[in-house]
Amino acid sequence: MTRIPALILCLMITAVSPSPALADAGSFEVADVAAADRLLDARGRVLRLAGLLPLADNRRAQARLRQLAMARKVTLTGQAHNRYGEQLAMAYLPDGRWLNGLLVAEGWMLATPFLAASDQRAALFRLEAVARQSGRGHWAGGHFREFRADAYRGPRNGYAIVTGRVVAATGKRQFLFLNFGTDWKTDFTAAVAKRDRKAFRALDLEALAGRLLRLRGPMRYWNGPFMELTAPGQIEILPD
Repeated sequence: MTRIPALILCLMITAVSPSPALADAGSFEVADVAAADRLLDARGRVLRLAGLLPLADNRRAQARLRQLAMARKVTLTGQAHNRYGEQLAMAYLPDGRWLNGLLVAEGWMLATPFLAASDQRAALFRLEAVARQSGRGHWAGGHFREFRADAYRGPRNGYAIVTGRVVAATGKRQFLFLNFGTDWKTDFTAAVAKRDRKAFRALDLEALAGRLLRLRGPMRYWNGPFMELTAPGQIEILPD
């Protein structure tokens, strides 16, 4: 695995900023850190950092977030609300660093493929690659891992990142399957259900045959390891 030189890595993490600048959506006075991706103000309102995927063992991530943001005023962009009434936003520290991106670049969080803004998602994926290639944070101890499609040894149930070359893209009545081996009964397979095809209209799924992909999402076993794709952000097309 290619490792990024320490000086370049330091510069990338110190100057983390999102791909495009979004409209300012106000600020948030941090009074407490409730979780690895959740901040509280003095009135108990919740700010959830957008684009991040925390896992069950997130104590070190929460500690780092506390170190970065506690008792500081963060600037928000891209503000929205989820169904629980929590604010969702990108947050910037007083010195201008992108808080969401820092947690990914330092290896404490994964980038979610379900972030609606594709340019922001791509920026987080790039920072995640820095952390993965440099063995930072949870990548160092194997808590975060990337699995090979042709010899899948990841979780049977749970979130996984899987990389491999598509052997065949075959359409069936209810699913379009991306097969990563010649035995569809045992090899790793990903699929897009007919009901979700509209979400992938900008991507020619059949043309992915022969391409090297990185996929991410929840796993289950259905004739071997299986990942259902519901959002185009779950697919990264990698250079050959």
